[in-house]
Amino acid sequence: MSSGASSSRSAEAEDEFSDGGIDDEAALTLVEAAEKVQAAAEREKKIGGLIADHEAELKEIARLRKLKGSGHPGNSGRVGTTNHKRLSHELSRLKRGLLPGEADGAPVRSQEQLRAAAQLHPADHPAAGNNTRHDHAQLRAELYGDLHARGGGAPTPSPSCWRSRQPSSASQR
Repeated sequence: MSSGASSSRSAEAEDEFSDGGIDDEAALTLVEAAEKVQAAAEREKKIGGLIADHEAELKEIARLRKLKGSGHPGNSGRVGTTNHKRLSHELSRLKRGLLPGEADGAPVRSQEQLRAAAQLHPADHPAAGNNTRHDHAQLRAELYGDLHARGGGAPTPSPSCWRSRQPSSASQR
């Protein structure tokens, strides 16, 4: 009995000074994940503040334009169209989650990625030359018989008023 009691005391002593069985790598990933969540929250807070600032500035521009009266507001100045367009553009980027100075476009694809995309959709990427206009004209000629295809096609139908007139009985006399 005493041997069992001593073993439980040694287990308690080990647990008192151990890290509780947490793996060091798992602890690092938890810390990194917590840092990423905190950084994302700070980013969202910053974006929210910038959105509020831009919306307030656009409201102020609208108020100043209304005080100015009718007519074009002009291009330059605080109430000018250039400033208004700039603020509207920045606001739309902020609403998409992009801070000023961040790239909006998709990353540039490599040659291998472009080649793979072209192989998946060969009709969209014809070989040498651009035959899509010709193919489209042929398709329209097949669908709509009154349209001409390149290199000939259906003859143009003439309107009924262009047909030759039958001689009337008065002109035959």
